[in-house]
Amino acid sequence: MLSWLTGSRDEPAPPDVDVFVCNPSDVLIEGVTMTYGLFIPARLDAERLKLAAFTTVEKKLSKAGARLAYRNGIYEYHVPKSFIGKVQLPPKVGNDLASSPFVSPFPEDAVKALFKTATTPQTTADFLVPNTPMVHIHVSVFEDVTLIGFTAPHMLFDGSGASTFLSTWTAALNGTLEEVPEAPRTFAPFDDLVESVGGREVCAARRGPSGQPVRGWDAFHAVGLIRFMVTSLKRAFFEGKEDPKLVYIPLEWLAARKDECMQELKARGSDEWVGSNDVLMAYICKMMYVNRTDASLVSMIVPFNLRPVLADIFKHTYLHNALVTLKLPAVSAKVLGSQPLVDTALLLSILPRSSPVIIPNPPNVELASISNWRSMAMNELDFSGALPDGISTQARPEFIFPYCTESPILPLRGSGAVFSEDKHGLWLGLTLGRGVWDRMWRSGKIAFA
Repeated sequence: MLSWLTGSRDEPAPPDVDVFVCNPSDVLIEGVTMTYGLFIPARLDAERLKLAAFTTVEKKLSKAGARLAYRNGIYEYHVPKSFIGKVQLPPKVGNDLASSPFVSPFPEDAVKALFKTATTPQTTADFLVPNTPMVHIHVSVFEDVTLIGFTAPHMLFDGSGASTFLSTWTAALNGTLEEVPEAPRTFAPFDDLVESVGGREVCAARRGPSGQPVRGWDAFHAVGLIRFMVTSLKRAFFEGKEDPKLVYIPLEWLAARKDECMQELKARGSDEWVGSNDVLMAYICKMMYVNRTDASLVSMIVPFNLRPVLADIFKHTYLHNALVTLKLPAVSAKVLGSQPLVDTALLLSILPRSSPVIIPNPPNVELASISNWRSMAMNELDFSGALPDGISTQARPEFIFPYCTESPILPLRGSGAVFSEDKHGLWLGLTLGRGVWDRMWRSGKIAFA
């Protein structure tokens, strides 16, 4: 009763967990929960999948078994010191859905039924419920296909971290887990950087060190925030409700466009070079703005994985967020939609040499975000170790579809990601306003199924 006289007391950590303070890069994307849907053209053994997933966490990736906690004003990972007990699988989906077609965009009810249950956490608040695991796996088994839903908050994994978990899981299925290096619980590659700007607790609590500017959402002063809100509302009014769709790009078509770009550069007498990924991302940009005739400025931003370029820092497996956001100089919407494909590809080819930027951008500039997951090779994951005895068939994901189960703070319109690839083509998700899709369809510049 007299606690108000003595001041608040710090809440102690549970005795049976190791405590790790979340990094600033993890806290900045609080409020985003992802589900990865995997379509595998084979009937797999759910019990084997369950055992391999549990073994993966217990023996190699213990931080994937963390619980999220908010203690004393700080986000933390609470990792059990030991993992004991059985994993409870969600119930299987009934066979009456086995013959149902899959269309794009995915109906929300169908997504929930196929890749998660009603009890699967969907928001950061759900994961903060005590003793709630941060990784949830839902398996739906049919006669000739297995659907796997893999759900986790973005605070735990970026795309590369999620890919690492999935590949380690398949190693456990296929008997090669001992070849996978263990991810040390205490590995913290950002420690030196974090300490230089005020310490882990300061950064995790979103408090900037004395004398430093406030970063992130709070970077706008009052007038700037109003301008940003007006720009966003104006765009939403003219473009209509956000509408995600799937887009398929044949690899042969992409190779032909790259050859055309290289021939154009040669004709200009230029010794510059663009790759297939540059051309791919440039085409996505062109799709987004193909019908725009206004001079509104657009800033194109791309998430960039630090692991391969800072190999001396990332000496061990790291599951959490290790991304920096790179951006192009602002370009008018009209130019992005009308300039030759090669010119946009050249702009994108300089991204690895660009300067990092903290989201959001200046308040009068539209945001557009594109990301490319091809290097994660999720379609190469081999689940054949979960095939029933005596069965030999292809057990790699034919299609992968990630989606948000929690509405992010920033609008998704103007964002896209390449997330699935087979020997014939690429699949990407693209979120635009319904009015933009309608104008694109009326223009006839791209076919609609």
